[in-house]
Amino acid sequence: MSLRELARRFSFLLHRDRQLDDLETEMRLHRELRAAKLERQGLTHAQATNAAERQFGNKTLLKEVSANMWTWTWLDDLAKDLRHTCRMLRANPLFTLVVVLTLALGIGANSAIFSVINVVCCAPSPCTTRSSSSTCMWNRANPPAPETPATATLHSVNMF
Repeated sequence: MSLRELARRFSFLLHRDRQLDDLETEMRLHRELRAAKLERQGLTHAQATNAAERQFGNKTLLKEVSANMWTWTWLDDLAKDLRHTCRMLRANPLFTLVVVLTLALGIGANSAIFSVINVVCCAPSPCTTRSSSSTCMWNRANPPAPETPATATLHSVNMF
């Protein structure tokens, strides 16, 4: 997608009503020109107008097809869905409260479980040697000076 295409799509999002009015004006002009051509061919004004409308096709469908070419349909649909969702949540405050509390509890529980699993299973062991018959403990009672690299005193205790 070119930069010009991107700018045009953003422009349509910002000035949608004006763009649709321009499209309606252009479509009306095409119908009027078609009707005038048909009148010159011998039809009455009413017959020419009706024939021009039939030949032109479904105005609403043509507007929708043009709008789909001018912008991102998914973004427009997302905005409509979000507006509808907000209206429904405002209309049902008790349901909104239940939804918010359920999400808060679910997110909180998920974070707590992940934190525990991360510390227990995923955190690196302070031991440099891995042995099934010993337990390693990390002692940082005397921290090293800031200019020296960090060192740890390791104690091995036989379990069996």
